[in-house]
Amino acid sequence: MTKNLLLCITGGIAAYKTPSLVRLLVKKGFKVKVVLSSHARYFVGETSLSTVSGNPIHWRLFPGENSTDHDIAHIELAQWADQVLVAPATANIIAKMANGIADDLISTTLLALSTPLFVAPAMNTRMYLHPATQKNIQTLKQRGTFIIGPDQGELACKTSGPGRMTEPEQIVEQLVNFKRKSKELAGKKVLITTGATREYIDPVRFISNPASGKTGIHLARAAREMGAQVMLIAGHTSVPLPDDIPHLQVSSTREMLKAVLDEFSSSDLIIMAAAIGDWTCKQQLKTKLKKSTQPFDFNLKLTKNPDILKKLGELNKKEEKSKYLIGFAAETVDDPEELIKAGKKKLDVKKCNLIIANTVNKENKGFQTDTNQIILISHQEHFLVPETSKAQLARKILEFASAELRKYRKTK
Repeated sequence: MTKNLLLCITGGIAAYKTPSLVRLLVKKGFKVKVVLSSHARYFVGETSLSTVSGNPIHWRLFPGENSTDHDIAHIELAQWADQVLVAPATANIIAKMANGIADDLISTTLLALSTPLFVAPAMNTRMYLHPATQKNIQTLKQRGTFIIGPDQGELACKTSGPGRMTEPEQIVEQLVNFKRKSKELAGKKVLITTGATREYIDPVRFISNPASGKTGIHLARAAREMGAQVMLIAGHTSVPLPDDIPHLQVSSTREMLKAVLDEFSSSDLIIMAAAIGDWTCKQQLKTKLKKSTQPFDFNLKLTKNPDILKKLGELNKKEEKSKYLIGFAAETVDDPEELIKAGKKKLDVKKCNLIIANTVNKENKGFQTDTNQIILISHQEHFLVPETSKAQLARKILEFASAELRKYRKTK
C-alpha cells in the first residue's frame, strides 16, 4: 500500500541533499509532497524537487498572485499525509514545534498533524548542544516524535561534531521500517546490553575491544517501536546512547553482571549484544604504572571474568526457562559452516534460545561498522541474513525473536 509522505524542508545547508532523499522515497513506493520554508528556497531549487517528487512544491501560507495554492493548504496537507518528515530540521523549526508556534506553512501544517512525525535535526554543533535545543528535542520526544540523528561528522562551518543530518539512505530506511501498528512486543520487557566493557590495568590504561554499541542501540530502538518496555545496559560506546530509552552505563564486566542480574527477573526477553571482556587484571593498580620502573618485557597477570551469558542461561534453567535468552558469537572464521558450528556450540554451552553469529574481521562487518551480516542459530534451525544495515538487522532479529517468544511461552 502506497504511503503519502509529506517532506518539510527548512533552511539548513543539508537541504541540498533533499532531492536525493525524495528520489529514494519515491523509489521505495512513497507518494511524496514537499513543503519548503522561505529560507530553504535559498538552498534547494523547487524545479528539482518538483521533478523528482512528481508533485508541485508548496511554500506559501497564503496564496499569492496567480497561485493555485489553497488558503487552507496547511490543513489539506496535514490530512493528506500518512507520515511527515522534517529534514533538515533547523533549531528554529524544532523550537517552533516544541512551543506550538505557527507562523508559516510548515509550522502551521505541523501543528495540525495527527500522523507520525519524524524529525532529522541538522545544525552547528553548538546550536545542537545548546540547552534550549536539547530541551526542545526532549519535549518532542515526550510527545511521541521520532528523532532521526543527528550524526557526528564534518559540518558546513568547517567544524566537526554532532549536528550533521543523517544520510538520506538511513532516513529512508527508518521510514520504511516504521510500522505504527507493529506492537509484537507489547506488554513485554526487553533487556539489552551493548557496547564494550573495560578492564582497568591502572587508572589510565585498560583492556577492551572495538565494539561501538550500534547494534544494541538499534535493537533498543526497534524493541521500543514494537511496543516493548526497554532497558538498555551499556558499556562504552562510540555513539551516543538514546536519551528517550531508559539506560544504565557501566564500565567493567562485573559491573555489567550486577546490572543485568538486577533486571533479569523482571525481563521477558534478554539480548546480550555487549562485547564483554573475558579477562580482567588480577590486580588493578591504584596509581599510574610508570614504564621507567618496569622491565622492558612486562607481563600482565590476568584472571577470567564471570561468564555473564552462561550465568543467565543457568539461572534461566533454574527458573524453568521463563526467559527467552539471546547471545552473540563474534568470530574470526571465514567459512560459514565453521561459523555455524561455533554458534551451535555456544548455544548449547550457554543454554541460550538463540545465537547471533557473525564474522568481525571482514570489511563492512562486525565492530564499528554501520552494516553487518549475521547467521541466526536456534535449536531448531539456522539461516543467513545477508549484509544490510545494523538497523535493519535489529528489526529482523526482533521479529524472529518475538515470533519465537510467543511459541516458547505456549510450551511452558
